[in-house]
Amino acid sequence: VLFRSRYRWDVNSNANKSGIWGFNSLDSFLQGGPDGSSITVALPGSDNTKAWRQTLFGMYAQDDFRVHRRLTLNLGLRYEPGTSPSETDGRNAALRNLVTDTTNTIGAPVRNFTTKNFSPRVGFAWDATGNGKTAVRGGFGLLYDLGNMGPSLIIGVTGTKPFASTTSGSGVITVPLTLPAEGASQRLIDYNMKQPHLLQYNVSVQRQLPWNMLLTAAYAGSRGIELNRTIEGNPVLPTIQSDGRAFWPSAAAQGLRRNPAFNNIELKTSGGNSWYNAFQVELLKRLSSGLQFQASYTRSKTISTPMSQLGTDGGTGVNVFDTNPLYWRNDRSLADFDAPNVFRFNTIYNLPRSSMKGIAGGDRKSTRL
Repeated sequence: VLFRSRYRWDVNSNANKSGIWGFNSLDSFLQGGPDGSSITVALPGSDNTKAWRQTLFGMYAQDDFRVHRRLTLNLGLRYEPGTSPSETDGRNAALRNLVTDTTNTIGAPVRNFTTKNFSPRVGFAWDATGNGKTAVRGGFGLLYDLGNMGPSLIIGVTGTKPFASTTSGSGVITVPLTLPAEGASQRLIDYNMKQPHLLQYNVSVQRQLPWNMLLTAAYAGSRGIELNRTIEGNPVLPTIQSDGRAFWPSAAAQGLRRNPAFNNIELKTSGGNSWYNAFQVELLKRLSSGLQFQASYTRSKTISTPMSQLGTDGGTGVNVFDTNPLYWRNDRSLADFDAPNVFRFNTIYNLPRSSMKGIAGGDRKSTRL
């Protein structure tokens, strides 16, 4: 199987064009911000329009192999390379080295990380007892997340120099505005971003029961690696004290950042992690005697580090930034979408013909007009 996908992101972002005003409270808003409001605006000459293009290709092969009368294997391989996102008019730039570069380099916003997207899959089905009543099944797959950079490309439009830059101020804001000419902050896509991918695996045992019923018990899990996230790309470095402990100064401290040429950098990058493990049990009654039902229960745990491309990804009031990008394990915790207990039940019951006859209001009769 072969396929080709063409992605287009035509961005005309007004973010920061007219200014983003922030207020500490409703009173501050009503009074024009006398107690510490803030504003971020785009500087003259900033171009917040982009026409991004990316092409992805896919090749897939799969087949079943019966290696024994009671054992069948399913093997597959998928390969999905693509191009790096590019802007039709060449308005691309990237900070190639976050630690040493002092200016952005004109060119691709991110290197091509798709060339090694080989995705194997393997599965098996085993008739455990030989009479077709007990089946053991399992599978494993490596899955890549493609065509997922739209939000990052939109964010990059509003703060990647030299095509767009912003400045900000806080405190008592007066009109006309008096703001610094240009800050040393940026909003960037990580040029060295890696390909987000997922390891998915499961094993199950299914047993045929009387009265057309099936009982299934299963383990299912997944491991997300290099998932998209937003971090402080130019963190403040710690000072190592005499006792060996690290002291973290205020983020406002100047000259202590990893790259002293810049202040804070809102960086769209990879490196997010997730872990999912679940025990599942299901009782299924196939349709017979007019009755069918399915009952299932899942006991699971989902753990993750912060993952997002936009500030709204985590929901209202959720900080999508890592606590400390140099020590991501500090933020490893239960995911905000963790659902430890899930129970579902559905049923279908066909009413007897006699009941339907009564509901319809008697026997059907043909009438000639």
